[in-house]
Amino acid sequence: MRLAWMYGAVLATAITAPSSAQVSVYIGVPPPAIRYEEPPPVPGPGFIWVEGYWRPFGHHYRWMKGTGTVPV
Repeated sequence: MRLAWMYGAVLATAITAPSSAQVSVYIGVPPPAIRYEEPPPVPGPGFIWVEGYWRPFGHHYRWMKGTGTVPV
């Protein structure tokens, strides 16, 4: 009998407890095709070329140019 009371209390708490669910769907425009950039000569030993990419910027995309960098 005591076990039934505990199950009832748990069920009552689950039914009356506030719950929320949020579903967010974004249907947007994909970024444009990747641009081809001819890599310049490396600035020095140990540098690698990092390709450019389209970066989200508000409701559109902005091209970020490739660059030479030292790997971490």
